[in-house]
Order: sequence, then C-alpha cells, then structure tokens
Amino acid sequence: MIDTVELKHCYRSLKCNDFQNDWQHINRYGNPRWVLNPQKPEKLPHLTMIFTPNGLWHLYARVSIPNLLFGHNSRLPNQSEVLNGLDLLGKFVESKSGNSFDPQSATVSAVDFVYDVPLGKETTVHRTVKHLSKRRLNRFWKCFIEELTLYFNSKGKRRTRQIRIYPKLPEVLSRKSSNEEAIQFARGVLRIENCFRHKRSIDSFVKEYSLEDSSANSILKEKVAKQSISRILKKLNFNDAVCPTKDSTLNILLRKFKPLKAMKLLGFLRFVNERGLYFYKDEALGFSKDSYYRCIRDCSDAGVW
Repeated sequence: MIDTVELKHCYRSLKCNDFQNDWQHINRYGNPRWVLNPQKPEKLPHLTMIFTPNGLWHLYARVSIPNLLFGHNSRLPNQSEVLNGLDLLGKFVESKSGNSFDPQSATVSAVDFVYDVPLGKETTVHRTVKHLSKRRLNRFWKCFIEELTLYFNSKGKRRTRQIRIYPKLPEVLSRKSSNEEAIQFARGVLRIENCFRHKRSIDSFVKEYSLEDSSANSILKEKVAKQSISRILKKLNFNDAVCPTKDSTLNILLRKFKPLKAMKLLGFLRFVNERGLYFYKDEALGFSKDSYYRCIRDCSDAGVW
C-alpha cells in the first residue's frame, strides 16, 4: 500500500505568511526556504516552503501515512485509512502555514509504494532476501547490506528510484521507540518498497501506468500501488525465491552435520523464529555473538539460512 508521501501545492500569492516567524529559515540554498520539522518522537509531517525566482511559493508536505495514523509503519493502511491520513495531513498543513492545502489535488513529488509478504518464520524471510539478492534488474544498481537489506538504486547521478527489500522485524527492533503492536505486525514479514523520489520518476510512472495526472487523487490508490509492486515481483521472479524446500529442515541439516550439531542448529533456527534476528543482544539469554554468527555460517552452508 502507501507509506511515505510528499505532496506539493504552488501559490502565486499567499493568504498568510506568518509561518516565516515560526518556521526555521534555511540559508544554505539558493532560493529562500523555510522548514517546519516535528520534534522526536512525534510522527507529524515535515513542511517546507520555497520561494522561487518566477514568483511562485512551493509548499511541500512529507509524511509517513501509517506513522501519522498508527504511530508506527509496521501496519500498512488500507485505502480508506490512506484517505483519512491525507485529510489529517491537509488539516495539519493549513493549521501550520495559514494557507489552503487540498491533499487530493496536490501534486505527488515523492511516494513509497509498500507491500508486506507474510512468510511466517524469520529464517524464511532471511532466506528469501538472500535468494533475491542474486537477481538483477535492468537500469538498477544492486546493493546487498549485511545479508539483510537489498537495495536496487536507479542508475544516474540522482537516485530517482529505489527498490528496498528487507525483513521488517529487525528494522523495528532497532528502534528505541518500537512498541509491542509494531513488533507483532513486523514478525515474519518481508517488506518490499518501490520508491519514487523525484518529479522525473513520478512523471515517468504516470506515463507508464497511463494515469490521468500526477495528483494524489490519481496516484495514491490501492490499485495503483498493487500494480506497481506486482511488476517488481514479476521482474524478480519472486515466487521462485520463496518456494519452500520439499525436505524438512532437520533432514537437510542431518545430511550436512552429525545429529547433535544438527539438533543444536535446528534449535537455533527455532529460537530465531521465536525471538527474532539478533536475539543474542538480550544478555539474559546467555547466547554469545560469536556463537550466533557461527550458527548462521553453518546454517548458510547447509542451505537453510
């Protein structure tokens, strides 16, 4: 569905310019610019106002819709909730800028289409990412970080497009402010994000999908998001990457290791599925970092990681 969006409206004249007294004025850019950033841990929108030489005021509003609605982005909003989030965004911008801001007619300057694949076990999620890391996409550079997060960045000086594939649970657990609901929604989930970060990529997307225009009303729809993600999955031959092995994990381990070690590694894999990746960081469990990564290497050699 939809995660982060950035919407823009342009004005010939402003109804109110009081924001100049409250927002932070940024001097390091050529055009006069004011920003309003929320204080952490607030999940409110980031606002930017830019005055360009042609006499136009450009008002940008950027926010994670699920963060705004739920306080975290582990749970993805449905279409009705997206509309509710956009309505909240519009009201917030108007209250802080003093100018009208209709989110539906606003131009989309950036958007992250997101899809969660529930795979059940964290080891299955990790194994799927590893399989996908062997794939290639035309016109994208591939980057695989710590055998956990897979990036496909568009070629060129500007990264106008980015595809991200990663296990959601470790990302949630790495945050200081993660709550139990966010953890539950993230458990056993593989997240896929198709991100458009520039007007050029948005315009190409509108043309490719034969959309009416680049407004939020045209782009920020569940049907459009699903089509966008479906094409990525097809190009990556995703179904082959998640096909379950026909043999049991224990039998695979027994072919590689002696029974005691195979049973130990099976227990390790179950621990990962129950407690999540990087469970060794919980000192109360008494599992060392060296033992953790040694088990990962063994499981990887056996083809079950």
